[in-house]
Amino acid sequence: MMLMAGSCLPILGAVLLAPVLPKIQEHFATVPGADKALVPMVLATPALALALPAPFAGVIFDRLGRKGLLVVAGVLYTLFGTAPLCWTRSLPS
Repeated sequence: MMLMAGSCLPILGAVLLAPVLPKIQEHFATVPGADKALVPMVLATPALALALPAPFAGVIFDRLGRKGLLVVAGVLYTLFGTAPLCWTRSLPS
């Protein structure tokens, strides 16, 4: 059950963020490139974060085990998922 819930998180994040993209673009209208590249990356970045380490998942599974990897992945997902809320105040220019 936990593995299924974990696999749905990036999709859920994209579905929840898509309706607020116009508001985000409106807020960062003065930042160059925000409407064309920076704001739409909000939807693409979680999928990219899953796709890049995916080839190495087997090696990590062998070293940490299922539970260890799930705990590490959950902590990393929490840290990076809360980054826009807690740590970033502006878009990079």
